[in-house]
Amino acid sequence: MRRDAAFSFQSDHDMRSLLEILNATGTHHWIARDNENYGDYISALAHADYGFYKVYYDDESDEYCFTIRFTCERSTFDDEYAELERIALDEILPSIKARDIRERSTWD
Repeated sequence: MRRDAAFSFQSDHDMRSLLEILNATGTHHWIARDNENYGDYISALAHADYGFYKVYYDDESDEYCFTIRFTCERSTFDDEYAELERIALDEILPSIKARDIRERSTWD
């Protein structure tokens, strides 16, 4: 099973500052990356299985996007995913002082 989610948010920080703040929290190890689709972005392993967090800036909507991707075949999939989303919304996004957080469609 696989589940993806995405949230838009505003921040006064640039991508480098977000990376520094997130790595200072010590919860996950965030890495700076880039590719053709997102440009510069940061990501972290969110789960020992196939689970990732990603943050990139969406030039079209002029806001940041925080994505969650989780894949697992265990019967505990829903609970495990819910915990990843809780960590994102209750811990990670507040740590970077994200504001105007709202769900958005995923496209990756």
